[in-house]
Parts: sequence; structure tokens; C-alpha cells
Amino acid sequence: MRALVLLLTLITGHAAAVDKPAFTETDAVGAVAAGMCGSLPVGTGLRNGRGWIHQPIPGPVQLRLSGSGTVSTIGQPPQRAITLDMYAGRLSYIETQPTSPGARLEWKVPGHAWGKVPVGFQLPPSGVK
Repeated sequence: MRALVLLLTLITGHAAAVDKPAFTETDAVGAVAAGMCGSLPVGTGLRNGRGWIHQPIPGPVQLRLSGSGTVSTIGQPPQRAITLDMYAGRLSYIETQPTSPGARLEWKVPGHAWGKVPVGFQLPPSGVK
């Protein structure tokens, strides 16, 4: 009986620790439309690896490039991965420098698995006035 209880505890404890899937483009458009990102428009992506990123929920965000390359923000040197403490609707400026073909910007937001940053959450440098 103890073995069964232990097994069930391990299974249910592990299931609770699984992260939700990363945000999708549909999630990004819906979040912007619902006003979760303030008055920001739906993004169109970074320009030449530079621009602004925002998310609909507050908390620390880890950013990296799949493949190889670096990510940086104001006041931080380029690194393989960076962590930003973001507020819902607040923008953070980033620069990416991919060093392999097909490298893409990925993030891990609280409660979600690593995934591609939806273009809807990326604004080019001129996208903010």
C-alpha cells in the first residue's frame, strides 16, 4: 500500500510540474486585442535583430537564441541567454546577434516551456513612439 501511495505521489507531483506550452501567435494577437499589453499594437518583429519585446504577464523572462548567438539589452553585454524582469505591457529593448543560420529568438516565461517568441510580442525600433 505504501508503494502505491508513493507511486501516485510521484506521478501527480511530476504532472503538476510540467510547464504549459509557450505562447503562440494567436495568443499574442489575443493578448494585445484584450489590452493585456497596454495600448501597444501587435508587433511585426525585430528589425536587423534589434527592437522591443513585451509580454502579457509579469515576471522574469529568460531570452536566448536557438542554435547559436547572443542576446543583449541596455546595460548588459551580449550573452548566450539573459533574464529580464518584465511587467505586463512594459517594453524591454533587446539586440540579437545570431551566429548560425536559422537561429531564432526563444523565451521562457513563468509557467511556460521554452518556445519561440511570437512576432506579435516583438516591435521594431520605430514601432514605439
